[in-house]
Amino acid sequence: MDSRELPSSLFRIVGTAYWLRDDERARYGGQEYEFAREPENENDENAVAVYGQGRKVGHRSAAKAAALASDLDRLGPASFVVPGDTSMKMWVNIPRVPGLGAFQRS
Repeated sequence: MDSRELPSSLFRIVGTAYWLRDDERARYGGQEYEFAREPENENDENAVAVYGQGRKVGHRSAAKAAALASDLDRLGPASFVVPGDTSMKMWVNIPRVPGLGAFQRS
């Protein structure tokens, strides 16, 4: 689902060093990402994974994921296209909770 038009805030993608080598950041990072709930994550039941070019590149922080989890669960199993930015630290625009709460599946 395309959520690029929702009001959003820019956040750093956490755990990128676990998922990517430094030389892979440019290939899998970019101006567009997808994020999706990861309820089976053994470390965080509220986990939200971030993907670049179809590959997992990291997660949202645990606190931010917890704030999004119930709205994402309500929307069902889906990934959401969002804008982002790449540098040595990767950044992603995540919809603000009120906007995501009002988002309807199409």
